[in-house]
Amino acid sequence: MNKLFYPILGIVLILIGVSAFLWFSTHITEPNHRTDEEERGSTNDNLSVIFMEGYSYTYTRTQETQRFGIFGAKTSKSEIQFREYIGFESDVPDSTQQYTGPQNAQALVNALDADYNGGRPKTEVSILHKVGRRKKTYSSNLTEAEIDARYPRAEWLQMLLDRGITIENFGAYSHALLQRHTLIFLEDTPNLRQLKILDIPPTDDLETYKAAYLDMLFQRYTKNQKN
Repeated sequence: MNKLFYPILGIVLILIGVSAFLWFSTHITEPNHRTDEEERGSTNDNLSVIFMEGYSYTYTRTQETQRFGIFGAKTSKSEIQFREYIGFESDVPDSTQQYTGPQNAQALVNALDADYNGGRPKTEVSILHKVGRRKKTYSSNLTEAEIDARYPRAEWLQMLLDRGITIENFGAYSHALLQRHTLIFLEDTPNLRQLKILDIPPTDDLETYKAAYLDMLFQRYTKNQKN
């Protein structure tokens, strides 16, 4: 038998093995890759809510307290994470589009409310309270109808205007209406009012609490204007 037979046979077998491996990799892994892309694409297509940048506010406060017992002092860390945001299911005007009309409640409603309603707003407020390893979450997603029943839009806007807040664009209008939701949430959750959420002093009197909340909004507005 030719001495070159076995070396040549070995080379042929190697080439056959390499070809089979390449064929297997191409026909097996590519379909899986396409499936992943198709799944990601279908997920993105289902996203219908437009959460607009600049329409959220997050507040975090951390403090340490000491408790004394028979085994001495024990330090515990308390943290409050508060978040409010608004999203729209349909297109709305650019948040920075200027409003140049008069600063009175009814004029603002007449100019901006149709776009606000047309966007089908969705608002949510949530608070995470952590003490050591324990944590509890509070959340509220009232409908616009429920919020309007408690604080009608024109009346609410007038209270802000009376404090010195101005509504300069669609974004400010939407965020001002969102803040009704936050107040209702805190009014309906008495134990949260005792935690100095947003640095508002604790009180059981709702009118006093509402006045302090509106003052806080003006302070936040003034701070943002300076920045």
